Amino acid sequence: MISPNLSPQRLPNEHLLALAAFCPCVSYSKGEVIHERDEQKPGFSIISHGNVKVGNYDKQGNYLLTQVLGEFEIFGEITLFTQYARSHTVEALTGCEIIQVSRDSYERYANQVPAIKDVMLAMLAEKLRTCVDLMDDLRHLNVAQRLAKLLLNFSVAKDSLQVKLRQTDLADHLGLTVLTVHRALNKLANEGLIRLQYGSIEVLDVEALARFATR
Repeated sequence: MISPNLSPQRLPNEHLLALAAFCPCVSYSKGEVIHERDEQKPGFSIISHGNVKVGNYDKQGNYLLTQVLGEFEIFGEITLFTQYARSHTVEALTGCEIIQVSRDSYERYANQVPAIKDVMLAMLAEKLRTCVDLMDDLRHLNVAQRLAKLLLNFSVAKDSLQVKLRQTDLADHLGLTVLTVHRALNKLANEGLIRLQYGSIEVLDVEALARFATR
């Protein structure tokens, strides 16, 4: 069920409701592929329920995680405005329901509600800003700081102090080895900023973790 949201990374609720009314909603089981890399399928998807993971497989068949998305977040929107194939494989992390908005459906809606174009442009600009921030982080932050910032981002995005990611997932996000991430997590834990738990990490002090990430 669609419910209100205020995140700048997500479509405003009035657009979600309108698109959900005339676009198909498809159910996926945990582990099922929603989109594959290199697919030529213009359009974007809205997560109505559940979580998905975005990433790619390397030559050895290992899945390299890029990000985890949750309810009401969207993916694939760049294919609306370019001729590029899909750049990542998206799989259901849990059982989920996905509203699939084809390019034709989007264009029909945009003709009726032109304001959606500004919303989509703002969302793409926000994603570009995030990419620039990541490049700056690679240049200026050490591993523990990058990890602290990643944990903060997940905590804020999910509105929870529990970050339900494994160390292997964090390593994939940062492009590091699991051993390197393990050492950085222990450093944050020794600083009293996080608590390591099985399958998750608890953020103990959000403000202190933010200061650590930028000091």
